[in-house]
Amino acid sequence: MAGRIAGLLASGTVDEGNGPRPIKPDDIVILLRSVGPAAGDYIEALRERNIPCVSDRGESVLNSQSVEVFLSILQTVDNPHRDVPLTAALLSPVFCFTADELAHLRANSREGDLYDALRASAAEKAADFHGWLDRLREEARWLPLHTLLRRIYDETGIEGVYGAMEGGEGRRRELRAFFSYASSCAADGSVTLDRFLAQVEELRARGSAIAPEAGAQGGAVRSMSIHKSKGVEFPVVFLAGLSRRFNVEDERRQVLIHPELLAAASTVDLERGVRYPTFARRAVAARIRRENLSEELRVLYVAMTRAQHRLIMTYCAKNLRNDLEAIAMEAAAPASPDFAGRARNPGWWVLTAALLGEEAAELHEAAGRPRMVTRRKYPWLVRLHETAEESPPLKASEAETAQTLSLPEEAELARRLSLDYSYRYAS
Repeated sequence: MAGRIAGLLASGTVDEGNGPRPIKPDDIVILLRSVGPAAGDYIEALRERNIPCVSDRGESVLNSQSVEVFLSILQTVDNPHRDVPLTAALLSPVFCFTADELAHLRANSREGDLYDALRASAAEKAADFHGWLDRLREEARWLPLHTLLRRIYDETGIEGVYGAMEGGEGRRRELRAFFSYASSCAADGSVTLDRFLAQVEELRARGSAIAPEAGAQGGAVRSMSIHKSKGVEFPVVFLAGLSRRFNVEDERRQVLIHPELLAAASTVDLERGVRYPTFARRAVAARIRRENLSEELRVLYVAMTRAQHRLIMTYCAKNLRNDLEAIAMEAAAPASPDFAGRARNPGWWVLTAALLGEEAAELHEAAGRPRMVTRRKYPWLVRLHETAEESPPLKASEAETAQTLSLPEEAELARRLSLDYSYRYAS
């Protein structure tokens, strides 16, 4: 999806009545049934391509790696005798210490903490760092906080370090957003470094967010829930997560409650120790499922009608061909209520409609051609993308182990397999 969005931003256009114009990031929205952890995967993929993006899940720059490192540096300037932030700062790409170097420091100076070991070390790298740190700590006594923050920001070159990495533009925006927040806190001149760090910890404890900045031009690609998109339209809509299964927890409870059918429960055979559903419970469960599916259909309709110019729907599954074959066997227009009610996810309904068009030749080749195939007045553009799963490469140590392992000789293998356990009757 990130590749498709990058292609649209590079060469895509929309026509709003005054002729075609290039697509901008804020023309594009990714709609999800609910904005949860999956939204972070989309955001991360977009940032790897330097595409500005924001999420409605209350995303905070405090959770980003670049800001975490900057905070560790600030905590070290405030109190270098805390090993955790000092270690995080030293191992970061800003100072480029290695784990072996830190281990060597501690091995040569076992007394005190890591900062004491740094000061006791004769290594040039360690001396340069603690010399820089001591100077900053001295300046922190009299410098205003906003000046101190700017000095640390510039002298570490943290924006350049993370800006040179993959997804660097997004990392820069995260750092700038945090620096802007820190500068606003220090504007009145009464906030000290330790008070500012305590304020940041309070933000984390409350779950408050510092939102990342949008792109300088053209805004940002947005990721939001379908519910929040009601009443709003967008030039380009990516409807994602269609393969996510419906939530059926309401149908699985031992006691089901319905406003019209009241309560129904499973029955228990105490003699056999078996629980099984009663007819009443089956009836209530069927009604609840029918109503839940009706709501899912309404949500799908809302999502599909948010697009003004382009609607791109995605369905991802590990066993995609099996899903397509199961749908193709019963696909018909209109779909039977029984078939529609057995849908596992909203993508089944979309795939049913897709398979019934002549333009779905790639799906027909993978799953077979349904009995009812029609030529649409407005054909869809249907594409099937398959990626082969690759096993991760073995590490060097694992590869050596794999080469040294060998099966025992046939006679020894037979002896081991025919072992007679002496205490069989006692077990």
